[in-house]
Amino acid sequence: TATVELRHLPPGRYQLTQQRTGYEVNDAHTAYLKMGSPKSLDAKQLAELQGLTTDKPEVQRELRVGANGAATVTLKLRSHDVVLLGLKRVGA
Repeated sequence: TATVELRHLPPGRYQLTQQRTGYEVNDAHTAYLKMGSPKSLDAKQLAELQGLTTDKPEVQRELRVGANGAATVTLKLRSHDVVLLGLKRVGA
């Protein structure tokens, strides 16, 4: 796990999103290899691979930042994963 400390934020409510790419997560390449690396894809295979790369957030939640302007986010990390955090203010 890893901890991300956010500082110097205006107090308020935020929408936190977390997206991940890694082995078998948002990973069409591994699925393609498991299919046997076909030279051409049929419609079903193509749809399956496209469905694996929708890039939807795996976490989407509210984060509250107090008067000190700080917040902490804990992430589960695996080797070779890439994690993108997004933070958008939704209230004052």
